[in-house]
Amino acid sequence: MRDEVNRSIVLQAAVAVGAGIVLFWLASLLPTICPAVMGGPYCGPGLRQQAAASSTVLVVAVGIAAVATAMSVAPHRRRFVFGWGVLVLGLVILGGLGWIVVSAGFIVS
Repeated sequence: MRDEVNRSIVLQAAVAVGAGIVLFWLASLLPTICPAVMGGPYCGPGLRQQAAASSTVLVVAVGIAAVATAMSVAPHRRRFVFGWGVLVLGLVILGGLGWIVVSAGFIVS
C-alpha cells in the first residue's frame, strides 16, 4: 500500500508539473504587443520565452520540493502534506502564467 501511495504522489506531481510547463510554453507563443512609440527595452520577441524558461525551472523545483517534503513525513500524513504542496505548486503555475503573459504586453478584449 505504501508503494502505491508513493507512486501516486510522484505521478500526480509529474502530471501537474508537466501541465504547467505545457501551459507556460503555449503562453509564450502569444504575440508580443509593443507600444507604438519607442517600444523600449522591455518589448521584444524573446521576453516571453525567457519568462517561460525561468517559470519552468521554478515549477520543476517546487514540484521536486513538494514530493520530497511529502516523502519525508510519516506515511499517514503524506497525503495531507502533499495536498499543501500541490496547492503551492498550483499558485506557482498561476504566477508563472501571469508573468509570461504580462512580460511583453497583452490585449484585453
